[in-house]
Amino acid sequence: MRVLVTGASGLLGRAFMRIAADMAHKQQCQVLGLAFSRYDQYKDQFNLKKVDLCDKEQLRQLVLDFKPTVIIHSAAERNLNNCENNKEKTFNLNVSTTEYISDLAKEVGAYILLISSDYVFDGTSPPYTPDAKTHPLSFYGETKRESEVVALKSNPLNKILRVPVLYGQVENLKECSVTMVANQIINKKKEELVEIDNSQIRYPTLVDNVARVGYDLIGLGDVTNQLQGGIYHYTGNEKMTKYDMAKAMASIIPSIVDTNTIKPLDNPPITEPRPHDAQLDLTSTTEALQHPLPQSSFKLEISSVFKLLNIQTSL
Repeated sequence: MRVLVTGASGLLGRAFMRIAADMAHKQQCQVLGLAFSRYDQYKDQFNLKKVDLCDKEQLRQLVLDFKPTVIIHSAAERNLNNCENNKEKTFNLNVSTTEYISDLAKEVGAYILLISSDYVFDGTSPPYTPDAKTHPLSFYGETKRESEVVALKSNPLNKILRVPVLYGQVENLKECSVTMVANQIINKKKEELVEIDNSQIRYPTLVDNVARVGYDLIGLGDVTNQLQGGIYHYTGNEKMTKYDMAKAMASIIPSIVDTNTIKPLDNPPITEPRPHDAQLDLTSTTEALQHPLPQSSFKLEISSVFKLLNIQTSL
């Protein structure tokens, strides 16, 4: 099997590349990652090619040369504010590029695994099954829903994997929204009060587990049978607001002595609309894969992330 991974230098893409290295001795597969802005940073660590996904001719030539069996499409603009402020650029990357990659994959006899989001839902009636009605509240969510539509229209064999908020081996605390909370509480002044959102319910999910489930869905990892195309869900199982995450992280960082300076913000000012609780139902994915989905302790895994950044923890 030949696997092409877009967004391979991003947080999730790096997890796909790391897990691929772990599988290499067990599976006969070749995994090539595509990166652009951070290519130089990771070219010695992973098997990468520098490609601008918006350069259609460059992308087409690479796909024709590599002839992938599967393309894992994880590249996307995810920052809600960036999406709202740069709608044309966001649509081109999140939707138009997805459609083009889907068509290229079909041309070489491949299919895609598209990474999508729980933000396709409005968060009013969780948990959501894969066939639940979508109702995105933001432009980001709209583009992810549209990317799903064009992917499945291009090829019914394509697979969609919806996931929630992600965390993992970040370059720095500002790389993902989960560790940005840690950045707030670690770098505050000793007596300074910090208010953290306590309204939106999230399910922080380890990127390594997403990669494992993704590889299972394409017939690598622990599952070697071919699954049908369509929509699948994966999520961590710990229900937390950002305030809950902050308290959990503060409890394992010895340098934060007074956790009482971290306060819940129950009615935060609304910048961009977000789903209140977009919990993803895992029943159909578990049944399809025929084994329990991987789950990890948030405290243990975030502690490992901190240690890689030389932040001392009590775990």
